[in-house]
Amino acid sequence: LSGNTALSLAVKLGREDAALVLCDHYADPTFKPFTHMASPLEIARALKDRRLLSILVNGIQRCKQNEFDTYKLGLIDSLERLPDFSIDMSMKCQSKLLPFMGSLTPSDTYKIYKTGSNIRVDLSLLGWKRMKA
Repeated sequence: LSGNTALSLAVKLGREDAALVLCDHYADPTFKPFTHMASPLEIARALKDRRLLSILVNGIQRCKQNEFDTYKLGLIDSLERLPDFSIDMSMKCQSKLLPFMGSLTPSDTYKIYKTGSNIRVDLSLLGWKRMKA
């Protein structure tokens, strides 16, 4: 059992209650103690245990939200120190081999605005539907 985390043991033993408690306390379901070992999520996937997979996926989301909350104040502070700006970016596909390719493939325009600690992203995907007119 060397190298196993508490969460990987809970998953291997099918202990949903223990896995839930560990995930509620931010145990990472994707953590591998060694590169050759499977993560708790990979173990549950191999066991095809849908209930454990559900607990672990929710645990991943909880960990990501906790990580975001931890760094949110620093991010807001950095954004406020950054000068306000706006950017327009366009993306479209071009090919020298097939010159008509640009008219057949989707294109996109991104507009990014930053004011204070607020960021706004607008996009307008022009895709396959314009071809059906």
